[in-house]
Amino acid sequence: MKIATCLTDNGEVGTPFEASSVCVFEKQDRTWMPVKEFGYFPVPDMGVNHARLLLKGIASQLSDCEVFLVSALRGYTHVWLEELGFRTWKSEGPLMEQLDNVAEQDEKAMLLKQQAGEPSCGTSRSMGCSSGCGGGCHGDSSAARPASLPIPLPILVGDAAELHFEIDVASVLGRDSALNSRELLIPVLEGKNFRVLDVHFDHLPKWFKQTIEQLDLSADIVESVPPAHGLNARITVKP
Repeated sequence: MKIATCLTDNGEVGTPFEASSVCVFEKQDRTWMPVKEFGYFPVPDMGVNHARLLLKGIASQLSDCEVFLVSALRGYTHVWLEELGFRTWKSEGPLMEQLDNVAEQDEKAMLLKQQAGEPSCGTSRSMGCSSGCGGGCHGDSSAARPASLPIPLPILVGDAAELHFEIDVASVLGRDSALNSRELLIPVLEGKNFRVLDVHFDHLPKWFKQTIEQLDLSADIVESVPPAHGLNARITVKP
């Protein structure tokens, strides 16, 4: 197995938008050895199109590698790497220890998916997939959740008469891996007990736009510019 990762100037795992080199490791005689390395130049405050082209350029040099280790599984980094065909994992410790851990967990995850007859979504649930792929990953998990646990509600912003609420979906799902974005938001959207609802996502769930249209709501979506993560959706009830 080969594992690619982005390294910062001090040799720590980073994201493609904060690091400056990519290194591919392969295990040889029980030791992870660098087998390929190349540098690149991320531009501070780059726009979305520039960021996407940067990732495509990196991916074009990694045709023999399917696993990518990054420092965070949020927003653009995770979603775009997945679209480019990688299984992405989050770094949670020293690099060499993480390479062993990722190799083990990735093999287990792929084996379980094969046994279950599921397609690979490009990430592992055990390391915090936020893709909302609908295949049981964190963010749209099908895992059983005790009915006694309350589902968090949006928080009131300012004067109650304004009916302005907000909720950080990314944060809530990060604390409760058995909850999914549908369970969290659909009852709120259907109830329409708000005038303005601000929602923060790691990325936009696949069901979101169609549901907004079906419920005759409006949504203005603003994407964060790397290295910031995620996006914000301001949902309003049509007059």
